[in-house]
Amino acid sequence: MSSSQAGPAKPRGRRIGQAVALMVVGVVVGVGVIVWAIVTSVSGIAGGPSYTSGTGLEVALIEGQEMGVWVRGHFDNCTITDPSGDPVTINTSLQGYITVYNFDLVGSVAPSTTGIYQVTCDGDGSFQYKIAPVVNTTRMIVGSLVGGLILLLLFGGGIALLLVRLLRRPAASTQPR
Repeated sequence: MSSSQAGPAKPRGRRIGQAVALMVVGVVVGVGVIVWAIVTSVSGIAGGPSYTSGTGLEVALIEGQEMGVWVRGHFDNCTITDPSGDPVTINTSLQGYITVYNFDLVGSVAPSTTGIYQVTCDGDGSFQYKIAPVVNTTRMIVGSLVGGLILLLLFGGGIALLLVRLLRRPAASTQPR
């Protein structure tokens, strides 16, 4: 055995298997991170009770914690009053843009004090409403980007490794024929 050889070569099939495994891990982990980001961003909306038109909802809100007013069905107006009975301004800048579990985000509120708030929504016909966290768009965007990057790097690395393994030619023999 010459000094230029390090030992027996690994079987070609094993090297190809490693490349395929890297691609599979990239897809599973990348997609898993993306799904986690989306599910945890909207999970707060699914839980908790919903209320029908004409009923007043008393809800404990924490100072500075942004909560959304979610409505399913046709409504005319929602109002919120703080613990002292003063009206609270509902931020409606996202109204009509976000729907989760058939509930439309009609506004959000970031309470200035912690306490029990009164929420009422009115309209014609039957509808439901609830107070739940606003969709965590930062987590959704960052998680999707991280998941996509993991997928791209591992899957791309697996493809590159696979191409190197398939296109590599065996070393020319140094012995005369």
